[in-house]
This record gives sequence, structure tokens and C-alpha cells, in this order.
Amino acid sequence: MIRKRVDSFALVHRSRLEYRTGRLDDATRYRPFFQMLRPISIFGGESPLFADVEPIYDIGKQRFASSIFKAGAYIPVAKNLRLEISYLNQHSSVTDGTREGGFFFLHFSI
Repeated sequence: MIRKRVDSFALVHRSRLEYRTGRLDDATRYRPFFQMLRPISIFGGESPLFADVEPIYDIGKQRFASSIFKAGAYIPVAKNLRLEISYLNQHSSVTDGTREGGFFFLHFSI
């Protein structure tokens, strides 16, 4: 994972190569991930606002299989626990469908 600070923003990038099996076609996929974060002060602490995009490329079929866009905020709950409140839009060119809406995720680290 690469993280770079530019003024008050943080830019994050990671790349993943995966082999996926399941209810759709088996596929080798390349998944680059790009995220921009900007911390703000809220609830007496620092909560980063974020936006990220993850295009998913099917190497075997040489096409984009899907894309994920998410935007929201991370709210610290405890030392190793944070709540993510976000909007997610996921489009699949394989099923030609889109899922979108508000989501709550609880992240913890050990």
C-alpha cells in the first residue's frame, strides 16, 4: 500500500491480483484501489472523510468486470474500533447491474 500526503489530504493506492471462483465465471482480476482522505474535527476527535474507487479488470476477457465507488467518513469509536458511514455504488458489467445506497461498516484492528 502506498500512502502520500498532499497538504491536508492523504492519497492511498494499492494493487491486488486475484483469482476468483464462484457463481459467475472463474476469473483472474486486477484490482487497483485509489482513496483520498481528508481529516476533519468532529465529536472531539479526528474523523477522516474519504472517497475511493476500485475498478476491477478481468485479465482473461480483457475488459472491466465491475467498479466500486464509496464515499463517507470514518468515526473512531475506541482505540482499535472505527465506524464507517458511507455511500456505496457498485456496478457490474458481468450482470449488468448496479447496487447502491447507504452503508454502515464496523472496522476493528488487532
